[in-house]
Amino acid sequence: MEFQRCAKKNWEMKSAIVTKKIHRGSDLRDVLGDEALLEEAESRALMRAVALQLDRLRKEQRVSKSNLALRMKKSRAVVNRMLDPKKP
Repeated sequence: MEFQRCAKKNWEMKSAIVTKKIHRGSDLRDVLGDEALLEEAESRALMRAVALQLDRLRKEQRVSKSNLALRMKKSRAVVNRMLDPKKP
C-alpha cells in the first residue's frame, strides 16, 4: 500500500515536471528562412536521405558499386558521388 502511494506520488511529480517545460526560442526553420537558407538545407537533407536509402538498398541486394555502374551505364565515379551522403 505504501509502495503504491509513493509510486503514484513519484509519477505525479514527473508528469508535473514534464508539463512545466516550455519551448523557448525560435524554430530552426524560422532562422533558416530568415537567412534564406531553408530551401538549400531541405534540399541537402533530401539528397542525403536518398543517398543513404540507395546505399542501404544496394547493400541489401548485394550489388557492388561497379555492378550498379554497369547497370546504370555510368562510371563508378558517378555512382560514388551519387551514393556519398556528404556531398551536396
